[in-house]
Amino acid sequence: MRGTGVAYLFGALVAVRVRFVGAATAAVYGRWPEVGRMMVETQRQQKKPFRLIVSGEANAWLPALETIVGPRWIAPHRVNNDRELLDVVEARQADAAVLDDQVDWALDILRILRLIRRLDTTLPVVVVTHHQDRRRLQAMLELRAYSVVGHPLELEQLLRQIHGMMLQMNRMLREGDPGVG
Repeated sequence: MRGTGVAYLFGALVAVRVRFVGAATAAVYGRWPEVGRMMVETQRQQKKPFRLIVSGEANAWLPALETIVGPRWIAPHRVNNDRELLDVVEARQADAAVLDDQVDWALDILRILRLIRRLDTTLPVVVVTHHQDRRRLQAMLELRAYSVVGHPLELEQLLRQIHGMMLQMNRMLREGDPGVG
């Protein structure tokens, strides 16, 4: 058997699953196996899946994301409206969120970010936006969005953002931040 451990298993899984996911995603596998391996290693330290809220465009990438990282290490939670999102945040059932500001919800993304911050001051939130207005983007960051990325959301961007949020969560847990988990 060539190699051992998670890195070897991850590489083998990627090789087997690439043909089932599609050509566009296969290109990402070729460039991002190291990020996927690091994401798995990051979550292994937590001994539980990374609970990720997703809405809108990010939903399209969930099958590929679950294939790359694996269901044992990431547990996506699709939310269909702002009330469902806020209920999940309030119940502390999420480690991070990727929210699309183009979803047809009652509240706009700035109001949602304000409400999230009232419920959880540390939850990392990536906002996927079509807006280019500097003031609006600045307002999102002032409301402590982890990052703001433009439409269309690419799988590579999503992987980078999730990996960064996993690392941030691990740092906060090591430092004993009471607002996490």
